[in-house]
Amino acid sequence: MRNSSSVTNIIVQCGFLSYQLPRRRARLYTDGRRRRGRPGKGRVRRSFDVGFAGFMLTTLGSWFYCRMNNIKIRVQQRVIQEGIRNQVVYEGTSLDPTNKPRADAPSGSS
Repeated sequence: MRNSSSVTNIIVQCGFLSYQLPRRRARLYTDGRRRRGRPGKGRVRRSFDVGFAGFMLTTLGSWFYCRMNNIKIRVQQRVIQEGIRNQVVYEGTSLDPTNKPRADAPSGSS
């Protein structure tokens, strides 16, 4: 009778389904010793790190772009509001830059 907990033959049973897990071959050094993988440095971890780095770069890049665009729009809005405020204050006065003196009008009281 075979041992069901053997490392070479693992069978997972769930209800009426059963599945035999594939056996991984051990990686060996040239002298036959078993080689241990570095923990957390496999292909899956590296793939996750690359994907996460790409996501963070994309997110931060778009955030900085939108932030700088928002600051530029705020500055433009402030300049326009100041111009409108000055136009309302100086409209019709001698300080109004759109009200230029005419050449045919007398300059001074006569």
